[in-house]
Amino acid sequence: MTTTLSARLQLLLTHAFVSTLDLSNPVDAARIDLSADLADGNAAGQANQVWHDRRTLIAASELINLSGTGANAKTNAFGETVAFTTVKGLVIHNRTITAGANLIVGNASAAFVTPFNAASSRVNVYPGGLLMLFAPNTGYAVTGTTADDLKLDAGAATIEYDIYIIGTR
Repeated sequence: MTTTLSARLQLLLTHAFVSTLDLSNPVDAARIDLSADLADGNAAGQANQVWHDRRTLIAASELINLSGTGANAKTNAFGETVAFTTVKGLVIHNRTITAGANLIVGNASAAFVTPFNAASSRVNVYPGGLLMLFAPNTGYAVTGTTADDLKLDAGAATIEYDIYIIGTR
């Protein structure tokens, strides 16, 4: 089977900050629209692999193997084993809004380390929060078997989260 991929990584942030005064309403408004289109391939500005899922952790943690090996390997929508060599975009949305239900990302023994700087590093994705990493040109390197596990930990909470990963194989 031959597959091709085209994608757009985009972040849109707008705000209107208004002060109500007696005779006027000064406004500070801004719009930030950052985007990168990815064509099919495995070079800068390209991607050829995607995996996404909605998952639930019940007082547990899980590993997602990014290099496509072992028990924690995942399959894509076409039934193919997902094997990344770089991650160009990572989005994790903690769908749970219960106070204290923090989704901890990182700190695996064979950790996907390039975006986090160290194997023991981690990021808290607070309830309703979002973690987004975009590196459309270089990508974050995935090193098979030694630095390829993305750990997600719910601690003692029950957390439902969405995950979306795009990159190269």
